[in-house]
Amino acid sequence: MRMARAGECQRQARDAMTALGRPWEAIGFAFIPVLAELHHGRLQEAAALADDFEPRAERIGHRPAQCLLRSYRPTLRHLTGDLAGAEREFRSVLAFVRGHHFEWGYLTELRLGENLFLQGQTEDALEIVRRIAASEPPNRYKQHSRGLLFRCLSYVAPDAAREYLRTTEIPLPTAGAVNAHGHWFNLMNVVEGLYVLGDRDAVAALMPLTETFATSESAVMPSSTLPRAAAGLASACAGAWGAAEAHFREGLALCDNTPIRIGQGTIREFYADMLMMRNAGDDRTRAASLYAEAAENYDTIGLVLYASRLAERRARLR
Repeated sequence: MRMARAGECQRQARDAMTALGRPWEAIGFAFIPVLAELHHGRLQEAAALADDFEPRAERIGHRPAQCLLRSYRPTLRHLTGDLAGAEREFRSVLAFVRGHHFEWGYLTELRLGENLFLQGQTEDALEIVRRIAASEPPNRYKQHSRGLLFRCLSYVAPDAAREYLRTTEIPLPTAGAVNAHGHWFNLMNVVEGLYVLGDRDAVAALMPLTETFATSESAVMPSSTLPRAAAGLASACAGAWGAAEAHFREGLALCDNTPIRIGQGTIREFYADMLMMRNAGDDRTRAASLYAEAAENYDTIGLVLYASRLAERRARLR
């Protein structure tokens, strides 16, 4: 996805429509530069744009634009690791978009479902994600709720996850084709889900697609998974140790140099897993340090699901 170009094109169109005295058209796609900044990990810049554009949409009564712009606020908070604050804001935005019968409101509810899942509220989360996965239309998001449902099930109901994957079409990207936003969402969720299930061969088979996405302009997605983490996992499962380590180091640099907190623990845990797979030199010692850092991140921001799973795994490794 060429997010920088998309953001610049929207800016040019917005300026042109403003000069022509057409504020409705000027603000209609103002969410695109917000999304572009998010994809680059520039969360503060994304929030500043949303704060600037939403009042403009409200002044002229452009409710669809207002709903879209407002819906990014809790996602940005979620990515910074403020899960409880993001949950409150997701619920507030959800009430707002429902009040205006906004057709894309289900996306906010889906993000809420993921947020609840990470906080350990698995029953409530799965109810939301299952319901949306059963009814999401085939739009540009390519039924990405299905990928999220598979990933969630892989953690709490492995047999159900395998059965869901066997019986459900989860649209993935096609190599060399123009792929939609939702294809990449599904790819990252499917990679993590397959890895959690222990199907390393299936993860390795997705390595070319993860490489393509990890080296694109989308360093961050509006979810809890990072493209570099998916690429690192796929490379590790394929035994491509150098590529895997490079992806994990890039992911760590992204998290350490931006406000992104939600992926800091998982990328450390997956990097540690890769070191344990390779098991060369001081890999086990390095892995132990990364596991400890991941556990600290999970405890700090309240990733209950990941924290409990990692604690069990570290206990078995002792």
